[in-house]
Amino acid sequence: MGAIQELLAMSFDASQAEDDDRSPDTLRLSPSLQEGLNAAAITLFYTAADAMTALRDNDHNCWGTSA
Repeated sequence: MGAIQELLAMSFDASQAEDDDRSPDTLRLSPSLQEGLNAAAITLFYTAADAMTALRDNDHNCWGTSA
């Protein structure tokens, strides 16, 4: 997740440099690749959130039973 966010930030910085007539020193991603990375980040986030909710709520009895 962190790597995806870093790639998106690098691409944003590159687009800002181009807008300011500076030489972009970082990666510039196409809009479709940026969209794909955003979708991947959202998918990872919600997948992790669902797994953490199931763990918190002990949906699969992973915590065992108390004595």
